[in-house]
Amino acid sequence: MSEHYYVIQVSAGSESLTEEYIEKMVSEGIYSEIFHPMRLVRKKFGDVWKDVHQKLLPGYVFVRTSNPEEFFTELKKVPKMTKMLGKEDDFFFPLNEEEEEWLTWLLGKCAESEDNPYTAYEVGLSYAEIDENDKIKIVAGPLMGLEGEIKRIKKHKRLAEIETTLMGNKIRVSMGLEFVKKQ
Repeated sequence: MSEHYYVIQVSAGSESLTEEYIEKMVSEGIYSEIFHPMRLVRKKFGDVWKDVHQKLLPGYVFVRTSNPEEFFTELKKVPKMTKMLGKEDDFFFPLNEEEEEWLTWLLGKCAESEDNPYTAYEVGLSYAEIDENDKIKIVAGPLMGLEGEIKRIKKHKRLAEIETTLMGNKIRVSMGLEFVKKQ
């Protein structure tokens, strides 16, 4: 049986603790990977911009397994409130092909982030130029080449929103954006 990504819904803020419990309490070999994606953003504190590490999808943990039913049974050992999404009767639905491609793309972008040595599951910043017509062009980073996918730019917060689906529901995901002067 091949491995797929499944989604566990947890209390926002308890993603890391839930992962620790799973790593300690769920039998080895039932899953190959567990994580919650992060994002690097810049926030202004007083007059200083600082790097901040935030959850990309608060309240969600991803697990890669070929046996979701056994994983679900073992998940009951975890003393945190968790819910495995995509359960219908005794069957679990993984991320669909499009969602899994997006997650794989995202993880690939995490691995490519040279400016972000903190985690393999953290998306680094994208860098953008603004031309004289206020048109934004991504010149580096995970959003490069995806300008058409960007639904909203929050210049003052230095965020770019893209739309994707998670378990069949449309969601907006904000990613860090740094503005650079046009050369």
